[in-house]
Amino acid sequence: MPLISLALRQSVCSVSALGLFVDGNVITALALDLNTLLVGSVLASLGAAMFAPTALGVGTSIADPERRGRALSTATSGLAGMLPG
Repeated sequence: MPLISLALRQSVCSVSALGLFVDGNVITALALDLNTLLVGSVLASLGAAMFAPTALGVGTSIADPERRGRALSTATSGLAGMLPG
């Protein structure tokens, strides 16, 4: 997934990843059979896998060099908030 994000701008990649994540979750929520449920779950997983490295890349690119560690920890804690638990 990080190779896909290299070919796209960060804003395009993050919006595409979130769209794929939302679409996958909608498909999963509306699934009537197992195959549709699995397809929706795979799409949501691909969206999440695209979004995580993009969010970390944006965090490091917009921060000053002396504040990059704090930006990475903020982005990581935001991503950890998405985890079920």
